[in-house]
Amino acid sequence: MKLTGRLDAMTAPDVQESLLALIDQGERSIALNCAGLEYIASIGLRTLIMAAQRLRKHHGQFVIFALQPQVREVFDTAGFINYFQVTETRKEALERLNG
Repeated sequence: MKLTGRLDAMTAPDVQESLLALIDQGERSIALNCAGLEYIASIGLRTLIMAAQRLRKHHGQFVIFALQPQVREVFDTAGFINYFQVTETRKEALERLNG
């Protein structure tokens, strides 16, 4: 899945619905491409946490990759960088999911 633009109060509900629908339909490995994500608000972080928690309940994996510096800073500041599996590249993300 690929995120672009902003993950804020306007976009988070749709992203949450999409992620949770994938998981509820049986998806157990999600790699989230954030190369185009320019901004993330606290509600966006909450959306990603909900998806990761639901996947963990089903023994799934959630990997985020290609965080832009300003978005990574939000993850760091909020203390969530260690909550998620974060990689630099798609290849690394897929290796984590398949490894």
